[in-house]
Amino acid sequence: MADTILLIDDDESLRRVTEYNLSGAGFNLITAGSGRQGLDFFNKNNPDLVITDVKLGDMDGLEVLAAIKRESPETPVIVITAFGSIEMAVKAMHEGAFNFITKPFDRETLRLSCSKALELGSLRSQKKQLAEEVDRLTGTSGMETANSAMAELLETAFKVASSEATV
Repeated sequence: MADTILLIDDDESLRRVTEYNLSGAGFNLITAGSGRQGLDFFNKNNPDLVITDVKLGDMDGLEVLAAIKRESPETPVIVITAFGSIEMAVKAMHEGAFNFITKPFDRETLRLSCSKALELGSLRSQKKQLAEEVDRLTGTSGMETANSAMAELLETAFKVASSEATV
């Protein structure tokens, strides 16, 4: 299944061209023409990646970035703008943006950035799943006992497990 990208840009012509280019690279796209619509689509569709313009008609793209990071810190966000400055780029990266791209941008640059962001997201997801599996296999989580003495023993073992003490 192809990864889903949410593209938020109030410039309809640029949005359509970007959608065409990324669709041609095999990505599924959901597009939004405003920040509020983009956040609504984000909550409904849970995309794998978000691309947002900074200058949106109804809200600032950095506000969109912050809202997405509050809701889903692991979702990568690429910020694009025609009004880029070093200060804005630093602020976007500080807020958690995966990349900051200034317009006009090369379509291959955006495709590559999308691929790298999605790859990072996939690796993070795999890491989380593996950590949960290790915890499940090595921890006391999920262990049940009907015997109160055994429950007390498990609790004591859990407390001293990270120490150097022998039990």
